[in-house]
Amino acid sequence: MSESTVQPEAVDTSTVTIRRNDEASRYEALVGADVAAYAEYRLRPSERIVFTHTVTEEAFTRRGIATQLVEWALTDARDRGETIVPRCPFVVSYLETHHQFDDALERPAGD
Repeated sequence: MSESTVQPEAVDTSTVTIRRNDEASRYEALVGADVAAYAEYRLRPSERIVFTHTVTEEAFTRRGIATQLVEWALTDARDRGETIVPRCPFVVSYLETHHQFDDALERPAGD
């Protein structure tokens, strides 16, 4: 986890910018110039995107940024025609209550 010089009480999260950073294989949520959270992924054959890990930097926790990030990332992946393979516990948990992505999920054998 990278160090942040932002003090938690000084963080204005009203403007969160989210982007896909293919060079780093992750989606990033920025507050100002700071990466507040990121969701790492691996691209696999057959247009599959495997979400492996989500991190929120300490100064930005408990503000809903990771939730915004994951929703944006899943929407972007689905819009790109990628099949979503959730391996990150946070993404798995999000998908348990957000069924609008069911059509883009890879189902385990037997489901």
